[in-house]
Amino acid sequence: MQADTPERATLRSEIGAAALTSPASQRQIATPESADRAARAFGDLANMAGLAGAPKADAQLIETLRDALHRLNEALRTQPDATVRATEAAAERAGMAAEMTGRGARASVRDALPDAVRDTFTSASGQCAVILHPAEDVWESDAMTRFVQAIRRVDPEVTGVPITVSESIILMRRSFFEQGLLALAFVALLLLLDFRSWKLAALSLASLLMGLAWTMGLMGLLQIPFNLANFFAIPIMIGLAVDSCIHVTHRAVDGGLQVGFGSTRRAVIVTALTTTIGFGMLMFAQHRGLRSLGQLMALASLCCLASSVWLLPAMLRIAGLGRVRVTTPTA
Repeated sequence: MQADTPERATLRSEIGAAALTSPASQRQIATPESADRAARAFGDLANMAGLAGAPKADAQLIETLRDALHRLNEALRTQPDATVRATEAAAERAGMAAEMTGRGARASVRDALPDAVRDTFTSASGQCAVILHPAEDVWESDAMTRFVQAIRRVDPEVTGVPITVSESIILMRRSFFEQGLLALAFVALLLLLDFRSWKLAALSLASLLMGLAWTMGLMGLLQIPFNLANFFAIPIMIGLAVDSCIHVTHRAVDGGLQVGFGSTRRAVIVTALTTTIGFGMLMFAQHRGLRSLGQLMALASLCCLASSVWLLPAMLRIAGLGRVRVTTPTA
């Protein structure tokens, strides 16, 4: 496809007119140093033309620029400033016209492009790249999903950053969901082995799940979304929060519902608060992902603490553990 179109011809004429009417005051006054620079440029261009072995179209362009620089060099040495400025403008227009007509108008679009640009947007087989810019923020999950689905309806083999990020999010969500289920399964097994009671294991696990449910409810209320940085907070909190449930349940079995939880409850509160403080410091991070991780971990730690310290004892009492007389063996 030839690049010479009526629009390009109009653009060339506009550029030429702009160069003709440009204010002389905006041009630099000629000096002997200007003549020296023009002479050096003339010599460098001649050397590059000889070394490059340029094709015919490019060779003609180089010759045109060489002639313009030669005339400018002579004018800088012999003519007064006013004439120099006019000659400089003429040389500039000649160079611009030579570049636009010699390389762009007579060559195809692909050949007229610089090598770096052409290699970026065309393949070895000659196919051109089509780059689409979404109207919405594709870092938002819903917007990214809509964008990916729309372009895949046109080309199922499309690729790019939104595609790879979208696929990564899908895989990570699936992986963390599976990891969360596995963590719950192993925690339930360990609770059963520890308490030797289905009822106690189920109540401890229910308290843990209630704390996580409160966490997700407050995330929606506080507008804290799940993202690639805070996904893995849930499996971590399952392992951390179940400790409080285990200690409270053991204390209840040892008579805590009759005589009180005492130091056990205080120890659980202090331990949970240290976890909250440790992860909560991430809320002051500059990185948005780390900040959201700190928000989620601190929120989940507090919710699971409230569930284990206040909800779990009530659940144990309702389940009938408080009506059983517990005798603690003495050493």
